[in-house]
Amino acid sequence: MLIRSYLYTQDKNESFSIIENVISVFKGNFTKYTVLKNEPYWKDPNLFVVEVKLSTYTSFSIEDIEEGLRSIADKWLYFGNPVDEALASDTMEGCRFLITGVKMINIFI
Repeated sequence: MLIRSYLYTQDKNESFSIIENVISVFKGNFTKYTVLKNEPYWKDPNLFVVEVKLSTYTSFSIEDIEEGLRSIADKWLYFGNPVDEALASDTMEGCRFLITGVKMINIFI
């Protein structure tokens, strides 16, 4: 599973702390994680882009992680058939993040 997130922060350590909060909602679904990217977002100096790869025990579906998704944001868009991507963004009408500091997040299964 790959998580790509855009976080409201100007500090690498704070962005890491926020992404650890995101990862924690999936505990039990992965064995380890690797931070692939943690850097300022070139389009906006107030954002960091953080990409994390989660190594999983077994393959799973979106239904297996829906509870974790609802712990991050209260509204998601799903893509693929079968679903292989979930997206939440503060620009989506009615989307509210439950983890402070997240602007947008893509989760690829």
